[in-house]
Amino acid sequence: MRRTKAEAEQTRHALLDAALRVFGRLGYDATTLEDIAREAQVTRGAIYWHFKGKAELYRALLSERQQPGLDALSAAFASEAPPLERLRTLLTLSVALLEEDPHYRATMELTLFKTGASPELAPGLAQKVEGLRGLRHSLAALVRVGQQQGSLRPELVPEVVATTVVSLLNGVALTWLLDPEAFSPAAQAAAIADTVVAGLAVESLSATRQA
Repeated sequence: MRRTKAEAEQTRHALLDAALRVFGRLGYDATTLEDIAREAQVTRGAIYWHFKGKAELYRALLSERQQPGLDALSAAFASEAPPLERLRTLLTLSVALLEEDPHYRATMELTLFKTGASPELAPGLAQKVEGLRGLRHSLAALVRVGQQQGSLRPELVPEVVATTVVSLLNGVALTWLLDPEAFSPAAQAAAIADTVVAGLAVESLSATRQA
């Protein structure tokens, strides 16, 4: 019986959810398509209907399950708020997402702890590297705007600030995923953001918010 477009999309969605669970349990290298098909309660052929293989399924999983969180971060960058407020929003959202978005958390855990250096994933890794470069570039540009407007300390090197922010976000994610009992990212997100912004601002953080 021929499937409708809605049914096909439902199957694809179920496959991505199943893959996220199985990759999370077994890791990328140890997971087989049979494992994913069994978890999703479909045939292996159903996987090949939607994906060319395990690597393509993995790349689609990371892209689509992280997208809502990435969209929120993009909105922070694109807002008309002053640079410091945009940076604070970006930091707060990035940290809080770890705890508040289960798909975002699971994909972060998968990439950090459950994925080896498989050659078939090299294109996806290259894409991630380009994404990180783009983020650092955007952050550096935001710092320059803040310096031009007089809200960020003029002696700061924008590229260094950008690298520091990205490293901080990665470090928070790694620390919490290794030890979830250590702290609550959602509860501490605003305080973490305030700490960073206070070190960059020409004025005090309270004065910046009142501006």
